[in-house]
Amino acid sequence: MDERTIAIQVVARPGSTFDDRFCERYGADAIAIFQELYQNGTKMAAIGSYFGFSRKDAKKVRDRLIRSGVLEDRRLVELLRRD
Repeated sequence: MDERTIAIQVVARPGSTFDDRFCERYGADAIAIFQELYQNGTKMAAIGSYFGFSRKDAKKVRDRLIRSGVLEDRRLVELLRRD
């Protein structure tokens, strides 16, 4: 494979979102499972282990889901409850 072929494979399909790609790879209910684990206070290392990736990658997934509006930031929810 040359560099051009590799670059073409990395580019996402038009209209494909992170959420769609995550569900394609980890199952139709992957986001719901991730959300449930996260909302229950499960550590990032355990969430990553469940899906088969690292704690660092679990944090990246969490951040992407928060930015896309699929997942609420647990820390922000806690702050809002205190007020």
